[in-house]
Amino acid sequence: MTYVRVLGSVELLPVDPDRASACSVSRSPRARRLLAALLIRANQVASVDWLANALWTQVPPVSAPGAIQNLVSRLRSALAVAGGFAVVVTRPPGYCLQIDRADLDASLFEDLLTTAWAVASRPDQAAVILDRALELWAGPAYDEFAAEPFACVDAARLTELRAAAEEARALADLRLGRAHAAVLRLESLIRTHPLREGPHAQLIVASCRAGLRTEALEVYQRYRQLLRDELGLEPSSVLTELQASVLRGDSPHDPVFN
Repeated sequence: MTYVRVLGSVELLPVDPDRASACSVSRSPRARRLLAALLIRANQVASVDWLANALWTQVPPVSAPGAIQNLVSRLRSALAVAGGFAVVVTRPPGYCLQIDRADLDASLFEDLLTTAWAVASRPDQAAVILDRALELWAGPAYDEFAAEPFACVDAARLTELRAAAEEARALADLRLGRAHAAVLRLESLIRTHPLREGPHAQLIVASCRAGLRTEALEVYQRYRQLLRDELGLEPSSVLTELQASVLRGDSPHDPVFN
């Protein structure tokens, strides 16, 4: 298991669950904000100035360096109580949180996703790995900090990777002959990411393979209208070719994007 979570509410998950109450960092908003900021720069030096801007939404006070030092001291104690799987070291011009990739859920998720893509030609293996990766998510990346300037870029990056993982998982279902399962997964993904093209392309294929050709054409038409209304655009050639394939009564191939 991982011991630090950012795929959901930022928190420490102690090696010994009975000691969870001792990890007070999870109960302090500013200490949790510091943890989130250091995790964004995990195994890199985060300068005191950058941390100050992350910790204070307004202009940081003159006392910011001392306050950060106190917060770091509290975080060090919490990490020691949690099991010592990570440490915060002082590195000019700031601090560095050192942690193994396997102990941070976001890093483990990325590593599992890379592994799944490497075995994409074996959809049975890829499905197992992707399920493990997606199970790491307990909520939006960085949760309450996701819209904050210091966290929004990494939160958006991880959210994009999660969507890509869901697409890859649906494709594994398609290649394993589980069209109905793929349809359900893709419909859920589209509700979350309505403008994302990949899930719509896959849903057209999955619907056809599930014997739902009329529904497949409806997927195309709804997406086309949404693109026109929201962005003033037309679907890509991948989508239009899939629609033509369905109209001809062909069996559409897995969508491929350049």
